Amino acid sequence: MAWRSTLYKEEDMKQLFSLRGRATRLQWWTIWLVIVLLGPLVDMIVAKDDVPAWIAVWGVACVAVMLWIGLAANVRRWHDINRSGWMSLVFLVPLLGPLIVLLYNGCIPGDASDNRYGAPAL
Repeated sequence: MAWRSTLYKEEDMKQLFSLRGRATRLQWWTIWLVIVLLGPLVDMIVAKDDVPAWIAVWGVACVAVMLWIGLAANVRRWHDINRSGWMSLVFLVPLLGPLIVLLYNGCIPGDASDNRYGAPAL
């Protein structure tokens, strides 16, 4: 069971789906890199004409999970720079919104000390 303490931590998996707490830039970049790489793969599998219905349902479920994890990562990252998670709505502004989210969440370091959203993410 030693692998469990190094490779897999249950609290990390719970944090993936949580809107509470804070996320580091590395955590944010890692989550979005996985989403950007897996998204097109799921799309290629589901977009085929002869795909069974259960695979299409699986694909929709995967996309829903990836969207939630991405949103949760954005909210926690905004918390890390002491901003409200509602700032994630900036993403919806055409053209500039995604760029603003990328610059803030991907480049600005988080608060080094505790803020209103908790202790710094590790």
